[in-house]
Amino acid sequence: MQIFGFKEENEYMDQPTRMLYSSEDSYNESRTRIYTLLGGARVARIEAGMVRCDGTPFQAHISVAPLDPSNLKKGTISTVTDISEWRKMEQSLRESEEKYRLAMNATSDGLWDWDVTTGEVYYSPAWSHILGAEIDPHISSWQARLHPDETESVLRSLSNHLKGKSDNWHHEHRLKHSTGQWKWVLGRGSVITRNAAGKALRMVGTIIDIDDRKRLESQLFQAQKMEAIGTLAGGIAHDFNNILASISGYTELSILKKGDQDNYLRQVMKACERAKNLVNQILLFSRRREGEKKPVDVKVIVKEALKLLRASLPSTIRINPSVSVEASMMMADPTHLHQIVMNLCTNAAHAMRENGGSLDVSVSNLVVSEDMTSTNPGFQAGPYVHLQVKDCGQGIDPSIMDKIFDPFFTTKKQEEGTGLGLSVVYGIVKSYGGDIRVESKCGRGSTFDIYLPGLTVENTAEGARIDPVPPGGNECILVIDDEQDLVTALQKYLAALGYEVVASNDGVDALGIFRKDPQRYDLIVTDMTMPRMTGLKLSREILSIRPDIPIILCTGYHESITEAEAKRHGIREFVMKPVRLSEYSRLIRKSLDN
Repeated sequence: MQIFGFKEENEYMDQPTRMLYSSEDSYNESRTRIYTLLGGARVARIEAGMVRCDGTPFQAHISVAPLDPSNLKKGTISTVTDISEWRKMEQSLRESEEKYRLAMNATSDGLWDWDVTTGEVYYSPAWSHILGAEIDPHISSWQARLHPDETESVLRSLSNHLKGKSDNWHHEHRLKHSTGQWKWVLGRGSVITRNAAGKALRMVGTIIDIDDRKRLESQLFQAQKMEAIGTLAGGIAHDFNNILASISGYTELSILKKGDQDNYLRQVMKACERAKNLVNQILLFSRRREGEKKPVDVKVIVKEALKLLRASLPSTIRINPSVSVEASMMMADPTHLHQIVMNLCTNAAHAMRENGGSLDVSVSNLVVSEDMTSTNPGFQAGPYVHLQVKDCGQGIDPSIMDKIFDPFFTTKKQEEGTGLGLSVVYGIVKSYGGDIRVESKCGRGSTFDIYLPGLTVENTAEGARIDPVPPGGNECILVIDDEQDLVTALQKYLAALGYEVVASNDGVDALGIFRKDPQRYDLIVTDMTMPRMTGLKLSREILSIRPDIPIILCTGYHESITEAEAKRHGIREFVMKPVRLSEYSRLIRKSLDN
């Protein structure tokens, strides 16, 4: 910075400043601007281009103040500041901001920058493209768009990361689009600033639209299920025909020989139970809707799957189950566990189709310690369920070992498989946070080890308790089902237990009956699918009249509602048909007592 003082009448005093200008015209222009500004202000400030003594140009900030504001001719004092570096920094900042803006606008990912302290969030333009609307600059507006089924898990994982319990946040979930539809996204982020106490102050991340990927995964799952059904069709038909033959035979015997009716009818009931279990297993593979995650005993699922598989395997293949007597519990959708077992066992059987052999399937529990995680990066400390499927078939060629989990990769002929089996298994295992490992030698078979996060005994003890069949009661129950035979059977059974039962075969008629005397009834049992009014709509109407009344909704198979959805509408219990009469009595007593 240079300082010059000069008087107007002595132009030689002005020469140091004049010499800094690149030309006489530039100097005169600046001088005119300065004196024009001083006419209305005490200080005049301008920017101008100047040159140094060595001839190099620079940008200057000139500040001029009069010695006597009332008389400019008495002279002025001026300062000249080299602001070239400032201007370069400003230009770099503008260019950086422009690049940042272009990057933000160009990417299809939704970027976000969250001030955790204030709750304010910056959302990139891609958010409005993904969700079809602008997002309010507060974290609460994003949370309000979360799907109800995933809200708890998303916020729990986010909270754990904010508390420093995980290195980053990573979660697949659904957000509501402006059209009201749900859109799958992958959310990822990390805390980048914490205070001295470790409290999160700022977090940045992205959301990625994975709706198409999820749709493709659903199609892959469905195609694989259909492939499994086709493979097992022969065995299912064989088993089902045997069940029907048993029902038909014992029914005829009970008609001919009345003295042995009790024994024969017990056999009929046993065959019905087998048929129910078989139908449930078929539905596990064929239905499109993903089931709800709940505590399940893996060894029970494995036993059911092996029983279903046995009918479709040749007699040259022996199934050797080795299942621990203790519970092997985890949070899972039974559909997924069935798929894992069926896919691995079907592949193993295919590898032994020429020479036969043993198919060894085992389930056991494993506890991973903190020390073990350092040498096993795929694991976290805690309980695991270990599923092992081992065959003595032809083995896997080492040259293709790294491709066996790729979708559509298969060594089978076109008519023998689509190559989806192992990719589906891999996807399921990874979605549960588990791990899958393979060992194989050509000509000596393969071993697949599946590790799935388990539950502790404390977490499952309450859910595993089996309550005894409850006694009857004297309450009044309204039963609605369009199947007259079922209504009659249930009416007689509940009446025998002491209940007062009012029955109807039509949802609209039942609603009229209820409206006449809403306080008369203590509980509603209704079917889901009925001609004029569904059980769900009937339940809504009844609850609008009496919000406190317990409702049990029954369905044979319905794609438009799940247990979670039913309970969100206020329905107390949701059950799949067929339901044994003793199960009805247990659910009724449970609903009334609670």
